[in-house]
Amino acid sequence: MNSMFIACAFLLWAFHFDWPVDEHGQPVVRGVDDMWDNALIVQPKRFGVVLKPRFDKLEERLLAAMTV
Repeated sequence: MNSMFIACAFLLWAFHFDWPVDEHGQPVVRGVDDMWDNALIVQPKRFGVVLKPRFDKLEERLLAAMTV
């Protein structure tokens, strides 16, 4: 469980998460109720995400952190 928390914290530290935009520049947002429900399994519908690095030279920082 700790490793999952660390991985999530690392992603939140490294990237800014944003919704994708359509051809008109409007965000394509999914709600919490946008799900497929087939009575046995409930799963979210496909959704897009845009990851933007929070820092310059992020790739170098990540590689340096992984080699420690």
